[in-house]
Amino acid sequence: MLKPEGDDEQLLVATSCKSCTDVIAMRNPRKCDKCGWYYDLKCMPIQAIREGGKTIQVCKNCLVAANKTPSSTSTSSPSSRSGSPLSQQQTRCSKPASAPPSRSSSSSRKEDPVLNKILNKLNKLDNIEKQQNEMKNQLSESKSALEKRMTAIEKSLEPLKEIPALINRVTVMEGEVAALRAEQEEIKAKLEQLLINGAGSSSSPSNTPALCTETIQQLREANTRIQAQLDSVTSSQA
Repeated sequence: MLKPEGDDEQLLVATSCKSCTDVIAMRNPRKCDKCGWYYDLKCMPIQAIREGGKTIQVCKNCLVAANKTPSSTSTSSPSSRSGSPLSQQQTRCSKPASAPPSRSSSSSRKEDPVLNKILNKLNKLDNIEKQQNEMKNQLSESKSALEKRMTAIEKSLEPLKEIPALINRVTVMEGEVAALRAEQEEIKAKLEQLLINGAGSSSSPSNTPALCTETIQQLREANTRIQAQLDSVTSSQA
């Protein structure tokens, strides 16, 4: 149902497209004057043609049907068929051998190429729309495949997030190892010094300190403890 609004027309209620069933904009609807259906321009282009001395708007289906409909041919009236054989013979005798084509038939022949061109253009539009739909489908598939690959790459890169923590841990361990090795070197130096002092005083046992053996034992135990810590740090780094 339509109501006038200035120079345009507007639908009183929402109307869906006959082809895609989507709701058509209520202003400036496109209606086929042949079938009476409303169409969306992206689904079914509306073409203007001349028929019966006036211009009408038709859809593609009605345009094809109009192009395939043969032009009307003149038929004899019942009164002429019921006439006498003599009158029919006189009519045939008076009829020229080759009658010129009527204006209506000649005009229909002239319109056929125009309609064919219009149909060809409509077919090209359909092909373009199909190609666009195929390209959209391919683009959607490519996008989906790319998203899957990106998800897989992100999962494979998750372990890299732990690298800063590992670097910090290694730095701390290197500092601990350096401190333990320095302490170990200091203990070794003390042991060597004690052994030298003990060897020098072996000729006079009375001058040998009583605590020398105990100190050496403590230094050896400390060295063993430090070596165990170094081995533990090394194994944890591996």
